[in-house]
Amino acid sequence: MTPQTEGIVVPVPVVKRIFARVVWPLFTLFLAGAIDRVNLSFAALKMNGQLNFNHEVYGFGVSIFFLGYLLFQMPSLYLLRKIGVARWCFVVTASAGIIATLMAFVATPLQFYSLRFLLGVAEAGLAPGIVYIVGVWVPRSDRAAAIARTQLAAPISIIFGGPLSGWLMTRLHSTNGLAGWQWMFIAEGLPTICLGVLLFALMRDKPTQAKWLSHKEAVLVESVLAEEQAALQERVIVGFRDVLTDIRVWCAAGVWLTLILASYSLSFWLPLVVKQTSGQSDLNVGFLSALPWLGIGSGMLFNARHSDRTGERYFHIGVPAILSAIFFALSLAAHVGILSLLFLVLAGFGLGSAQSVFWTIPSSIFGRGVVANGLALINICGSIGGMVGSSLIGVIRQNTGSFTPAILGISATLAFGALLLIPIARASQAKRHAIPPARPLPGNARSEPTEESYE
Repeated sequence: MTPQTEGIVVPVPVVKRIFARVVWPLFTLFLAGAIDRVNLSFAALKMNGQLNFNHEVYGFGVSIFFLGYLLFQMPSLYLLRKIGVARWCFVVTASAGIIATLMAFVATPLQFYSLRFLLGVAEAGLAPGIVYIVGVWVPRSDRAAAIARTQLAAPISIIFGGPLSGWLMTRLHSTNGLAGWQWMFIAEGLPTICLGVLLFALMRDKPTQAKWLSHKEAVLVESVLAEEQAALQERVIVGFRDVLTDIRVWCAAGVWLTLILASYSLSFWLPLVVKQTSGQSDLNVGFLSALPWLGIGSGMLFNARHSDRTGERYFHIGVPAILSAIFFALSLAAHVGILSLLFLVLAGFGLGSAQSVFWTIPSSIFGRGVVANGLALINICGSIGGMVGSSLIGVIRQNTGSFTPAILGISATLAFGALLLIPIARASQAKRHAIPPARPLPGNARSEPTEESYE
C-alpha cells in the first residue's frame, strides 16, 4: 500500500526499500531467535531419554525460559532506546546464539534450567522490540503487513527448522562422540552469532540515518510518521499510569496471552504428540510437525494483507481465533490420522491470522513516550501464558498420560481471548480512540495495497 497521511505520500519504491532493508532483516533476527528457542522440542525426542529427563523436568525447562523473558523485557527495551537499533540487534542475537550453542553440553536438570533461563533473558525484548522498530520505520497503513512479515519467522522456523533438526539429529548422531541432538544445538546456534555481526552492520536507528534513502525520502518518511503520531496524540495513552489503568491494555494483554499459549504449545509439544501417536522416525516427526505451521504462515500473509486493505482490525483477530479454537477441538474428535492433521493445519491458519493483525491494536493506542513499555507489558502477559501453559501441559501429560485435556484447554482459552476484543472495541469507541482509515488520495493516485509493495 502507498503509505499516506493527510495527503503526504511515500512512494512505493521507498516502501519496498524499507521492507528490504529493515523489515526482512528483522525477520532474520526473529527467525534465528525462534529456531534457537524451539529446537528444544526436537532435541527432546532423544535428549530426554539420554539425560533421564521426565515430562515434568522438560516442561519446567520450557517454562523457566519465560521467567527470564518476563523479568528482562523492559530492561531490554530500555537498552534498545539507550544504545540504538544496530547495537541492540547485535547484543540480542549474539548472546542468544552463544547460549543456544552451550545447550549442546547440558548434562543435568540444573544446567538445563540455567541455560533456558539465560536464553529467556537474551531474547526478552525481541518481540516487542521488533514491533517498536517497525513503528519507527513503517507508516500505519502498512504496519500489519510489516509485522506479519517478521512474525513469519515463527512458522518458518518450524517448517524448515523441524526437518533440519530431525536431519541433523539423524545424520550427525555419534559423530566425534556427540549425540545428534548436541550437534543440532551447535549447528543452529553458531550461525546466530554470525547473524548478530551482520545485523550490526546493516541496521540503522531511523530513516534519516539510512544511506540507502536520499535525504528527501528519509525526511518524507519521518514526516508521515510524525503526522500520524500528531493526529493521534490527543486520543492515545500518553502516561505510564494510564497504561496500567486502561481496560484496553489489560484486555489486549489477555488476548495476546491466549494466542501465545496456543502458539508455544504447538512449538514445544507438537513433536512429542506426533511421536507418541504416530511412532514415526525423528525425521518424519519433523516433517509432520511442520504442517500446522504452514497453516500459520499462510494465515499471517493472507489476513494481514486483507486487514491493511480494509482498515479493519478487530474482526480480523476475533473470527480467526474462534475458528482456531474450533479446529483444535475437532482435531481431537478426528483422533489420529490425516483428518486430525488437517484440522491442526486449519487451526494454525486461524492462529496465524489472528497473530498477524494483533499488534496493530496496541501500537495504535500508545503515545510515542510509552509505546515501548506498553508493548512490553502486553508481551509480558503473553509470556506468562507461554510459561504457565507449557508447564501445565507437562504436568497434565505426566499425570493423565494424555494430551487431550491440554488441547481442550487451549481451545477454551482461544475462544475466551476472542471475547476480550469486545471491551477493547467498545472502550476505544467510547473514548474516541479508534483510528480512522487513511483518506483516499485525489485523482488516480494508488491507495490500495499491491503485492509488489511488500517484495
